[in-house]
Amino acid sequence: MVASLRARLSLAFALIGLASVLSVSILVNFFLELQFRKYALRKQEERNHDIAVLLGAQYLGPRRWKTEVIQDIGVSVLEEGRILRLLDSEGRTVWDAVAYNSGICQAMIDQMSRRMLARYPALQGGLTEQGYPVLAGGRRVGTVQIGTYGPFYFSENDFLFIDALNRLLLWVALGTLAAALGSGLLISRRLSAPLVAVTASAGRIASGDYLVRLPAASSTREVRDLIQAINHLARCLGEQESLRKRLTSDVAHELRTPLATLRSHLEALIDGVWEAGPARLKGLHEETLRLGRLVEDLSALSRYEQESPELKKEPLRPAELAAAVVALWQEPFRRKGVSLELKAGAPEAGLRIQADREKLTQVLTNLIDNALSFTPPGGRVQVSLRGGAGGVELAVEDTGCGIPPEDLPHVFERFYRADPSRARETGGFGIGLSIVREIVRAHGGTVEAHSAPGRGSEFRVILPDSGASSHSA
Repeated sequence: MVASLRARLSLAFALIGLASVLSVSILVNFFLELQFRKYALRKQEERNHDIAVLLGAQYLGPRRWKTEVIQDIGVSVLEEGRILRLLDSEGRTVWDAVAYNSGICQAMIDQMSRRMLARYPALQGGLTEQGYPVLAGGRRVGTVQIGTYGPFYFSENDFLFIDALNRLLLWVALGTLAAALGSGLLISRRLSAPLVAVTASAGRIASGDYLVRLPAASSTREVRDLIQAINHLARCLGEQESLRKRLTSDVAHELRTPLATLRSHLEALIDGVWEAGPARLKGLHEETLRLGRLVEDLSALSRYEQESPELKKEPLRPAELAAAVVALWQEPFRRKGVSLELKAGAPEAGLRIQADREKLTQVLTNLIDNALSFTPPGGRVQVSLRGGAGGVELAVEDTGCGIPPEDLPHVFERFYRADPSRARETGGFGIGLSIVREIVRAHGGTVEAHSAPGRGSEFRVILPDSGASSHSA
């Protein structure tokens, strides 16, 4: 049976409240009645001693008693459920309630028995007698035997008090149960309402509405975290959907230009408009190479994103690797009129890391190529190396045009280009930085981009070191 969270919580609160009230009521009733029973026995014992003192005041001398007063006392306590039998010091009977009226005594005992058995059916009771010394002038002048129903006895007033107490406990139980049920309804409503909203939002997200957002107004931390997670999921899915649509458009755009160029050139050659000379064939070859590089970059990025790339890690000195890559790029930088420098002193030269040499070379190559594309002639690109507690940091800094703040969070996304025209002169396919991010992630490192329009850009790659710096050969 499927029930709502609100119904389950309300029922749980009601059951817990009912169980708590019943447990407390039973325990309170048991211990209170036990204490009341002790209290009743103590009061009976005190009353019996008072009767013995009262009878002692009726002693006049040897074999002389105020029998009329004693009879009045015996009759009065008979109404209280006590049967008196007074004996003098020699054991002779002074007054006996049974001898006075045995019928009343028996009727009283029967009535007391019925009353007690009605409340306590398993009680094994009957007439019990207990003797108390009767003193006069500080000496014992007799003994009074006081008989009553035992082992304990509650009067009519005692039963009224117990009944009133039980009714009070019943009302307390009902009030507590109502309060528990009301609290359960209130709390379950406060908990279930945002969950119902989250469920509805999840359904809208599943149907493709990624603009849905929920206000994180709940005072319950777990519910607030759930709402924030749903909002984050909707935002991420929306971004992924936008990226997917843009990816389709970008791939089509990147393929359209070289294919159109190839088709137009080939048609011109077929129609005899152009001659198949070396220059024409070279242009066609360059376009095929461009298509090949795009396919290779897409294939590499797909491998990095879908599975953990196989790294051939080895101990290497990042300073030596950076120097080798910088040396290979000196000629392209010279042709454009941009200076390329490597900043790595003696301390940095001794740094060692565990990394894949080929893939780390690709990371540095992509970053330098990106810096060259966006740095105008007369500018400068600097590759630096630093060591720290977080690992080894490789940085590529340029004095180019910079990246607008709205584009900076997206520079590592595939096909993302800050230049909306996507001109060939302002960069490649928009895949290089995505490959950099995936390779660095595979090494357990991080990559960051820092930039401001007109002030250049800096890309920092932080890789975990091998445990310690070494200056040995």
